[in-house]
Amino acid sequence: MSGGVQLNGGKGIAGNNTMIRIDVFRENGKYYYVPIYAADVVKKRLPNKAATAHKQYEDWREMEDQNFIFSLYPKDLIHIRSKKNIKVKMNNGMPYEFKEIYAYYSGSNISTASISGIAHDNSFSYEGLGIQSLEIFEKCQVDILGNVSVVKSEKRMGFS
Repeated sequence: MSGGVQLNGGKGIAGNNTMIRIDVFRENGKYYYVPIYAADVVKKRLPNKAATAHKQYEDWREMEDQNFIFSLYPKDLIHIRSKKNIKVKMNNGMPYEFKEIYAYYSGSNISTASISGIAHDNSFSYEGLGIQSLEIFEKCQVDILGNVSVVKSEKRMGFS
């Protein structure tokens, strides 16, 4: 169960709101993410259920390990391109739209299966961005000279 942590032999449950990272998958041409919580650190197996908008955890789609792409932690740089415009809020509060952005991942909302982020210079932020139909969703890294490169492949890392 990723929705909470069982206590007292299953007689109680505690909230599970500390998300450590998300694991991103690509299946059937769509992107999905599996939230990884602090409680998952002590489990023998990583969760494989992808956040699904407006559905209960039991109804979330099961991901296949071979379709794993990368893990995202807060402040990881991502590159996104969308068929539709990506709606952002400029730092002056005004709305704006982009087709493509580089931004730092800041969090996820499992109720809407969306992500949020912020520009490197705080010039804009976004939230509520669904990832399933993105054209490009890449994790990037920045070297000490400021050069940006795409992370080509990652292995899904457990905690034990």
